[in-house]
Amino acid sequence: MTTSFTTHAAGQTILASDINLIQSAVNTLEAAVPGSTPTVHGFKAWSFDPWVSTATNTINTGVVYAFGVYLPAQTITNCHCYVITGAATTHLAMGLYSAAGTLLSQTADKTSDGSSTGLKTYALGAAQAVASGYYYVTLALTGSSPTFFSAAGTNAAILDALGPANPVHRIATSGTAYSTTLPSPLGTLAAAAKPLWVAVS
Repeated sequence: MTTSFTTHAAGQTILASDINLIQSAVNTLEAAVPGSTPTVHGFKAWSFDPWVSTATNTINTGVVYAFGVYLPAQTITNCHCYVITGAATTHLAMGLYSAAGTLLSQTADKTSDGSSTGLKTYALGAAQAVASGYYYVTLALTGSSPTFFSAAGTNAAILDALGPANPVHRIATSGTAYSTTLPSPLGTLAAAAKPLWVAVS
């Protein structure tokens, strides 16, 4: 028997199993009617639809950037980003965190991989079977920053005002520095305006 519930804004309750059925139906429709959605392109979620932008961004060395995504119940094995112009990174890693900032898994240190361009597929150290909810996909590096595919400059305060309440931020930076491994926990987050494209699969 399913005992997990999600409370609707109107005070109604919806079985978590029903949410998964709805998501399954959405995935089926996406496959039947091609469009620019994560599942059509082989991803489970992404920070934004690449169709909407041709912008680029660099990030600050030693800073962990966190991007809030919603994930239906499923297994996550990879993190992705896209490098437009390479640069000499000394350390580079991506990770998956819970909305509360708990590190679930991170990729291996990709050291100088930022010098090459294109879609990056970085395997998590351990596949994560996640429950439906919000998560953070993170990216951090040291050395010189490559130019990453990004949305155009965004207003972090507006994104925070729009929600969702958990996680608080669509885009944020951690107050805990990165050197060779991602911090656990993620640490205090502050809204940021570096809307990089990241994804999970």
